Amino acid sequence: MVPSITLSLLPFISVALAYEYQFLNPVDFFNANFVNINEPLRISANDQHFTKKRKKRGSAVILENDKWPNGRIPYVISSDYTLYQRAIIARAIAAYAARTCIRFIPRQLFDTDYIIISKTDGCFADFAHVGGGPQYVSLSDECLNYATVIHELMHVIGFIHEHQRNDRDYFVNILWQNIIPGKSFHNIIVIEISL
Repeated sequence: MVPSITLSLLPFISVALAYEYQFLNPVDFFNANFVNINEPLRISANDQHFTKKRKKRGSAVILENDKWPNGRIPYVISSDYTLYQRAIIARAIAAYAARTCIRFIPRQLFDTDYIIISKTDGCFADFAHVGGGPQYVSLSDECLNYATVIHELMHVIGFIHEHQRNDRDYFVNILWQNIIPGKSFHNIIVIEISL
């Protein structure tokens, strides 16, 4: 078992987090080899949290301030996850490391900007790099599968849903009359995050 941590931001200021947080360990990454990666994506109604307007191109942010410095995303993870749930998260993190230049790395004392992965409330992620402290990724029990973790981490990196791009209507024709009232309408509307 990885010990829980108390984070110290400055030599004279100690910050005890509200929950016990940990990092993924080699056992989690070994167990990731046994994770089913063929389960369908499970997302909640509002899985992207926007805290500021951003300039983007297509479905990704383009300004350097909105990107995580050097592709490095420090994280801490709640101790509330089971071994199998930790393996699912480890599998997703390993997939990013294998296929991209993005690296999810354990938070160091000097990392003031980082993500907290926890079972907050459903499935959502704060969008892109905000700066100024922790950002949140909620992966509750109902959304803990490989595809959903990949999806939520993609929001952390700075990608919105493809069908919500502000140029979407040039490429897709939405038949609004076919949308069932009250059924995830907000997941179809265009997201204006450009400056």
